[in-house]
Amino acid sequence: MQYAFIGLKCDVMTVSHKVFNQRSKRVIEKCKFKFRGIYPKHSQDNPNAKACYYLTREDFIELFNISGMSFECINADGIDKYSRKPTPRSGNLQKQTRQVKGSPYSLENPIRKINKINYIKEPTGYLCGQSCIAMLADVSVDEVIEVIGTDKGTNKQDLKKALDYYGIRYAPKSVKYDLEKPLPDLCIIRMKLPGYGHWGVFYKGLYYDPEFGVSNQCHKAARIFQVWEIYCQ
Repeated sequence: MQYAFIGLKCDVMTVSHKVFNQRSKRVIEKCKFKFRGIYPKHSQDNPNAKACYYLTREDFIELFNISGMSFECINADGIDKYSRKPTPRSGNLQKQTRQVKGSPYSLENPIRKINKINYIKEPTGYLCGQSCIAMLADVSVDEVIEVIGTDKGTNKQDLKKALDYYGIRYAPKSVKYDLEKPLPDLCIIRMKLPGYGHWGVFYKGLYYDPEFGVSNQCHKAARIFQVWEIYCQ
């Protein structure tokens, strides 16, 4: 379900069971699918008749949010379940390099001064990190994919690589999100949604979410847990 709704961005899932199969019925109902009807109609006494159910993407996100279930994105080995790549520990933080080999940009000559953000929607469910960098650098997602070297899920090291390439300055480390403190004017935020991790950009009071759009509030199903300040140059 998670892969279908989040990875493939399906709008709706359908499932059915033969009317006499009560075990399948319990499993489907436990997964919060909604009953749609009997097919063929008015044939519940027919042993081959099927009970049909459906679940929308919006219902999936809302139901998991309401349930209060906790989804950890980072396991004990430092592996991001979303990207399946090692996530850097705080003790392994490195200083920002001055220039990446082969890049026409540097800290002294960045790709641009960030004074506005043009929203970019992620092309697939695995490109939120690339889309955030594309918004910061004001380039295409395809270009960022080439810079990072992957069109799959990303970790912080991947984003650092792209920020260094474009000469965009960033704080040496991300910090734990504190609800009592205001967010920096410009930052990359790391969020948890039901079953997966997610990247977004915050700029001067607006959340630029590659999946959900632009809003003055974080998506209701998302929980911010890390904040990484980006300097506007």
